[in-house]
Amino acid sequence: MINRRHIRVKIMQSAYAMRLSKNTTLEGEKGFLLNSIHKMQDLSVLMLDLMLEVSNLAESKINLNKSKIRATTEDLNPNTKFVDNVVLDSIKMSPSFRACKENIEEPFWEDKKQCVLVIYNLLVKTDFYKEYMSTTESTYEDDKNFIISFFKEIIAKEEILHDFFEDEHIFWVDDIPVINTYVLKKLKNLKEKSFYKVEDVLKNFDDMEFSTSLFENYFTEGVSLEKQIIEKTPNWEFDRIALLDVILIKLALCEFNFYSSIPFRVTINEYIEISKEYGNEKSGMFINGILDRISKEYEKNNTVTKK
Repeated sequence: MINRRHIRVKIMQSAYAMRLSKNTTLEGEKGFLLNSIHKMQDLSVLMLDLMLEVSNLAESKINLNKSKIRATTEDLNPNTKFVDNVVLDSIKMSPSFRACKENIEEPFWEDKKQCVLVIYNLLVKTDFYKEYMSTTESTYEDDKNFIISFFKEIIAKEEILHDFFEDEHIFWVDDIPVINTYVLKKLKNLKEKSFYKVEDVLKNFDDMEFSTSLFENYFTEGVSLEKQIIEKTPNWEFDRIALLDVILIKLALCEFNFYSSIPFRVTINEYIEISKEYGNEKSGMFINGILDRISKEYEKNNTVTKK
């Protein structure tokens, strides 16, 4: 689910929080990092669960119309394509989805019915919903394409939801693009008569090891890393260098020194790209200059051997 660049972003966020916190320990901050990473799985489950809640709301409206004293023929014979969507069923009945949902502390959408209603009202106004509901029959591909459109055009894009998730968890706003890509890929690859499978956040043991060891190295080697930065920025007062730039440079230096399988240029490019999104307009050039100078010295002096 999570790629190496986003792991680096997560570590950057944790390092930033650690720098601003007055009481920090390695174990405490590592726990914060891992919790932040694993919370991404909760976000993916909640996005899927929101679609289920919207379907439940649609079903409630159908049942309410049926119970009218003067119910119309349409009320008594509603189009149930949406509430009977087989792809939604494959999510709802998925063992991995149900297990992940049970691990979330409380029924998340239970006290957030207004948000569910907002998404429902947005959905029923869309052209793809009207087209889907224009007939009473559908194939598996029809159902899947509709759910993909529902997720892609509303769940993934709606700014109201972005603000809502950010209020729930401060780092989720940065996780949304990654989760959107992951969920869309899963939905597109879903096969008929199969369950949607929620996967582990980290792809494999190597990613878990990379996450924890990079953060531990950043934490334990902080003083020596800062000395290297000071040596390479004689015309700068260290305290005046942007905190985020310092963190990114230190993380890159950790990769230089402790990860022989990652080439210098790969590391430099990764942190330049992160700085473009999170730093100021000059961060990328500043970070590139320092890291390029240090990497060339490492290569010249054989300080670090890259495989």
